[in-house]
Amino acid sequence: MGNFKGMTSIIILTDNRLEHTKKCIRSIRKHTPEDHEIIFVDNGSTDGTVKWLQSLLKENKKYRLTANKENIGLSKGRNQGINLSQGDSILLLDNDVIVSQGWLSGMLSCLNHAPAAGIIGPMTNNCIGLQQVTDTSYQSFNFLDKYAAKFREQNRYRRILYRKIAGFCMLFRRTLIEKIGLFDERFGIGRFEDEDFCWRSALGGFQNYICGDVFIHRNNEKEAHGDRSILDRKWTLSTSSAEGKKLAILKAMEIANNYYSEGKIDQGIETLINSIKLTPEAKEIYHELTRHFLETKKFPEAWEVVTNMPEAAKNELKGLEYAGYAKEGLGIDDDAVILADKMLSLNENYPPALNLKGVLAFKTDIKDDAREYFKKAIDADPGYGEAHANLGVFYWGRGNKDKSLLHLKKGFNLSPTIPDINSIYYSVLSSLGILSNAEAEFFEACRLYPNNKNLAFLYIDILIQQNKFDKAIFRIEDAIVLFGLDEGTLNAALAVRERIGPLRIEKGSRKHTLSLCMIVKNEEKYLASCLRSVRDVVDEMIIVDTGSIDKTRDIAKLFGAKIFDFPWTGDFAVARNHSLAQASGDWILIMDADEVISPLDHEELKTLVHRDYPSLAAYSIITRNYTNNVSIIGWTPNDGKYPEETRTGWMVSGKVRLFPRREDVFFINPVHELVENSLEKAKIPVFNCNIIVHHYGKLDTLKDSQKGEDYYILGKMKYESDPTNAKYINELAKQALVLNKIEEAVELWLKLLSLIENNPQSPGYKEIALSSHGDPIAEIYSQLANAYLGLDCYDEALSSARKSMEANIKLDAYIHIYAQCEIIAGSLEKAFAALQEILKKTPDYPPALFLEAIIFCLKGEKDKVRKSFQSFQQKRIEITTLLHTIARRVHTYGNNTGALLILNAAIENNISNSETEKFLGEYQN
Repeated sequence: MGNFKGMTSIIILTDNRLEHTKKCIRSIRKHTPEDHEIIFVDNGSTDGTVKWLQSLLKENKKYRLTANKENIGLSKGRNQGINLSQGDSILLLDNDVIVSQGWLSGMLSCLNHAPAAGIIGPMTNNCIGLQQVTDTSYQSFNFLDKYAAKFREQNRYRRILYRKIAGFCMLFRRTLIEKIGLFDERFGIGRFEDEDFCWRSALGGFQNYICGDVFIHRNNEKEAHGDRSILDRKWTLSTSSAEGKKLAILKAMEIANNYYSEGKIDQGIETLINSIKLTPEAKEIYHELTRHFLETKKFPEAWEVVTNMPEAAKNELKGLEYAGYAKEGLGIDDDAVILADKMLSLNENYPPALNLKGVLAFKTDIKDDAREYFKKAIDADPGYGEAHANLGVFYWGRGNKDKSLLHLKKGFNLSPTIPDINSIYYSVLSSLGILSNAEAEFFEACRLYPNNKNLAFLYIDILIQQNKFDKAIFRIEDAIVLFGLDEGTLNAALAVRERIGPLRIEKGSRKHTLSLCMIVKNEEKYLASCLRSVRDVVDEMIIVDTGSIDKTRDIAKLFGAKIFDFPWTGDFAVARNHSLAQASGDWILIMDADEVISPLDHEELKTLVHRDYPSLAAYSIITRNYTNNVSIIGWTPNDGKYPEETRTGWMVSGKVRLFPRREDVFFINPVHELVENSLEKAKIPVFNCNIIVHHYGKLDTLKDSQKGEDYYILGKMKYESDPTNAKYINELAKQALVLNKIEEAVELWLKLLSLIENNPQSPGYKEIALSSHGDPIAEIYSQLANAYLGLDCYDEALSSARKSMEANIKLDAYIHIYAQCEIIAGSLEKAFAALQEILKKTPDYPPALFLEAIIFCLKGEKDKVRKSFQSFQQKRIEITTLLHTIARRVHTYGNNTGALLILNAAIENNISNSETEKFLGEYQN
């Protein structure tokens, strides 16, 4: 590697797609007058790419090529290019990118001016995250040059602090590589190596930025798939290692900043103070805490933090900067002048120091000096928003409103999250009666900083002042979900909704319309998120309230729902049917308040509703019930497909939620109400679809417990009304097990087995056969085995589990229970073989991996145990309680040695607690 000052090394990996590469190179040649070299790394192309690149090398001495015989992966390929590079800055570029005029100069300007700059990325038309431009006026790369020029002019010098820069275009200095190293080659063919690189940059003390005034085109290519587990294993929070501590600091600062943006100032400050207690030597936390106090004008608190900073943090530029601004805020201006001069002695062009000198000059009425200092700060860093805003205030005081507005606007566009800057700009716009002029600017600021409460409410006010109530109500709904509900916001929001009225379906336009139908009671915690998740796809919302005493009704009204009171009778079907009777849409969508549908599935839902069918149809929708309980039957790990995923995984259930609105389609059953029977009688077929409902109710323990008791009581009533109905018996048994009424569950399942074996055509059999993949006997035996384990009846559990294995289709849940029974019985080889059936299909299935680790414990294979337990720790899956449970079961069955092996393994691998020691003491005696 060389170091040619002022030259940029552009590294392009190719893997076929020759036409993309040709367009990319043509655009670079056209729009890159800056000194640069291009290094091509080909990963086994077979479409003539290498031959074409070789012809390019003959034309340009600054082009070089490394041709690999096979695809060695992105990380290795990039490292090859970096090792060949000679520039003092390095730019990684995908070959499906088309660049625009000023692209490299703009990115270099950001790299050279942004504080502590690490990695720089541009804006584009096709990217996940904030680098995505949502402007619909850009349609094709045929208009790229014109659009990019306008984009650059409008957003000149804008930069957005953002840790996760997408890997399709990354610019950084060679010094970054020298400090944090090359790309991690463990990531293989692709994906997550760029995220890992960004983490390392941030942990190295650098800040990554989006260059907000550079727009380049990116073709619509599919994202490469990769193994995220490598990233998760690598970056694990820990205070026992230097890297772990750095990561903890970075995470804490991000969490604190989120709190701060959301207006939760006290929580943000508390997070930072707790972090200082954990890592008192971390100067970044002191700096961040001081910034929070300064921006909220808590100057005494800011100064107190400064005085308690480590000496190294106090005496560097950032520490001096915050000390100076704290002194100025306290009115101790002489000290502030001294601190500003000290900063300038270290760096004569330090923008915050020049800006502080301007503020101090302005206060002493030396206005012309103030203006010159502000201008010097801007010259030193054109992207420094505070100086622009202060210059705007200066011109406002001089009566020059045009110049003032120009600089205030620039200050806002560069630093929209600083409270003083956005509030002053808003006030000036309001006083001039031109709020409408800034609507687009505030909209974009809210997009770039979606969690900033102050910006969100200023934008809402701009919309309301223009009587744009339809737009305003959407933003208000978003704000309530993001920032929570207070009385003032709710009253103002309801006033806006009053002007618009509820969502309604006009007569004569009912075809292809969708009515959301819900029953609710005291759902304040969840309802806003639920309604927001479907507001873009439903035409009306029908809410049947069964006696709420919280803000449920107000939230429903805010979202435009029609609310109907309905006295609770204990019958869910009756309440559901009342909601259907109020609907006027062509289709019905059923949801509960603690559920959402992802925007990723909106198009699928619209397609189903708007399709012209030759005959009627209904749709069964899968529900993901999120939980952390990895040992529960049917638990599945998150797959990363949806941003709505939470906890570590989910259990699946399915039922008809989307169906045509007809009088002969209705719910039956007081509990576990379903429309399937009426659909069957109406001869309306039921199809599966690709929509997912995300259910979070299981995360609320108290609520789930209360609902469980209600369901149990109602289920008991239903069962007693028809004690020979297989479906009723099955539902009550499951609910009894949830409430730990294990003996009752066993009794019910034994009765169900007898009923089915004697009369396979008994009422309700068809429904449980459908829900159990056609083999209810196998499911019942598996449930029985699980229940017997809970009763410490291990022989009965093993017998039932073995019978469940006689099924034609062996579900992972059945195998998991069976393997556990065999482990307790000492049949380790049988258990291991069964677990491999699961792990062959789903290598990351935690319940199976946990039992595999138990087998390693019992066999004394300590290295395998250590690796298994480390994997759970890295994924933040708590297994200590599960270890105690299975150790106790092994001990109770008579294998005391095995129980001690499990408990000692927990202690040896640092995942034990006081309970572990307690059990160990009992079993040793």
